[in-house]
Amino acid sequence: MLCRLLPAFLSFALLTPLARAETHFLTFGGGPSPDYNQISLEKNIQYLQHVLVDLGLAKVPNDIYFADGGSSFHVVKYLAPDDPANDFADEISDLAMHSGGLEDRYAPVTLHPLNGPSTHDALATWFSTTGKSLHAGDRLVFYFTGHGGADSSRLGVQRNTTMEMWDSPAFTVREFLQQLDKLDPAVAVTLIMVQCHSGGFADAIYTDGDYRQGLARQPRCGFFSTTAPRLAAGCTPEMNEEAYQDFSTHFFAALSGKTRIGKAVEKPDYDHKGYTSFTDAFVYALLNDDTIDIPISTSDQLLRDFSHFRTREETTDILENNAPYADVLAAASPAQRAALEGLSVQLALTGNDRLPKALAMARDLQSERNALTRSRRATDNAFNNARERLHDALAHHFPELGIPNHPDAAKIMATQHDAILALLNSQKDYQVYHDAEKKRDDLDEQEDALERKWVTTQRFLERARTVILAANLPKVAKPDIVAAYQALIARESETFSK
Repeated sequence: MLCRLLPAFLSFALLTPLARAETHFLTFGGGPSPDYNQISLEKNIQYLQHVLVDLGLAKVPNDIYFADGGSSFHVVKYLAPDDPANDFADEISDLAMHSGGLEDRYAPVTLHPLNGPSTHDALATWFSTTGKSLHAGDRLVFYFTGHGGADSSRLGVQRNTTMEMWDSPAFTVREFLQQLDKLDPAVAVTLIMVQCHSGGFADAIYTDGDYRQGLARQPRCGFFSTTAPRLAAGCTPEMNEEAYQDFSTHFFAALSGKTRIGKAVEKPDYDHKGYTSFTDAFVYALLNDDTIDIPISTSDQLLRDFSHFRTREETTDILENNAPYADVLAAASPAQRAALEGLSVQLALTGNDRLPKALAMARDLQSERNALTRSRRATDNAFNNARERLHDALAHHFPELGIPNHPDAAKIMATQHDAILALLNSQKDYQVYHDAEKKRDDLDEQEDALERKWVTTQRFLERARTVILAANLPKVAKPDIVAAYQALIARESETFSK
C-alpha cells in the first residue's frame, strides 16, 4: 500500500511549483459554547488579519468562521476590569460556594468580515463548495484557533484528536481529512493549528491519517502548538493583548515582523534564504513562546514514524538517542542549529553531553513538580475545610447569602457589610482560609515556573532527537520515504507569499 501511494504523493510534492496560482485562507475558531469562546481566540483572528495586511496580502481570500457567526447574542467571554469594590462580593460568593464567574462578561462577535458560524456543517459545506473551486497549484492555508480534545478511542497510536465546533459535533483528525480529500489533489495545504492536542493533526500527511497506509496524494504540511497528548496555552478571557502568550502569537510575529500590539521584531531567516519561512517562524516560536506548549511540525511526525535511533545491533554510523552534542549540531540544518543553541542558552547547557544533562534536568524538575503536587493537595484540604466551616457560619447568620441568585443577597451585602465582615473575622478559620488561599496562589506560580522550564527541556530534547532521526532516516528508511521527507521539508520552508 505504502509503495503504491508514495509515487503520486511525490509527483505533486516535487513537481508542483512554489509560486502558487492563488493562496486562499480558511480560518475557524472559538469553542463549542460561550464559556469557551474566550476573547483571545477572537483576537487571534484579528491578529492574522493584521499580519496579512502587513505582508501585502490583504486582498487574498480569507473566509472566517467564528463562534455563532456574529448574531446579536453575547457569546464571547472576557473579564471585567479589576475593581476592588467587587472583592468583597467575590469573597462572599466563594464562601457561599456559588459557581463564581462574577468577573465574567460576554459580548457579541465583532470580527469583520465574517462568513458564518464555526459549526461542523459550515466547515463541511465550505469544502464541498468553495474548496472544490480551488485549482491545481493553489494553496489553502487553514488556521484553527479554538479548542481540541484528546483521542478518545483508546486504540492505535492515540493521535485521532479533535477540534471543537460551535454547538455541533467536533471534527476528529480522520473526519477532517475527509474534508481535505474533497480538494483537488494538487492543491497544497498548509495547516496552522493551536488548540489543545493539535499535534494529532500532523497525521494529515497520511492517507486517512494513518502512517501505515502511506502518504496522502495531496501535498500537505502543518505546524501545531503542541503534541497530541498535551494541552496547549493561549485561551484566556483576559483583555490585555500584550500579555498573550501562545504559539501563533510568535509564529505570526516572525512572519510579519510585528507583534500583535504593533511592536517591531526582527524577522528570522536562519538559513539566509532571503525571506522568513514557516520553518523560521516555527523555530522563532520555539525560542520565544514561554508557555506549556511543545510545538510539532509534520516533518517531525514523519521522522518519528519512519526513522529510529541506533539499536545495539546497528552500526555506529547511525546516531543513538543521546548522541554527543557535537554530532547533533553537525547534522542540524541552520534553523535547527539556531533552535538547539538558543534552547541551550535558556537551559544553561554546555558541553558535549547536553542531551543526558537535559534529560537529568527534566527528571529533577518532574520530581520537584511531584513534591509541589503533594503540598498543593494538603493546602487544598486546609482551604476547603476552612471554607466549608465559614460557609456554615455565614449561612447560619445570613441564610439568604447561601442561596444562589437570592433577590435579597445584594441588599444584605450592602447594608450588612460590617456585620458580615465582623462575623467572618470572629472565625478562626477566616485566617486559615486566607493563608491557604495565598499559599495556593504561590504554589500555582511555582508549579507554572517549573512546568515551563520542564517544557524547555522537552523542546530541546525534541529538537535534538528530530535532528538525530533526520540524520538516520537515509540509513534506515526506503528511498521513497527519504524523498517524501525532503519534499515535506521544502514545503515547510515556504511562506504565505512564496
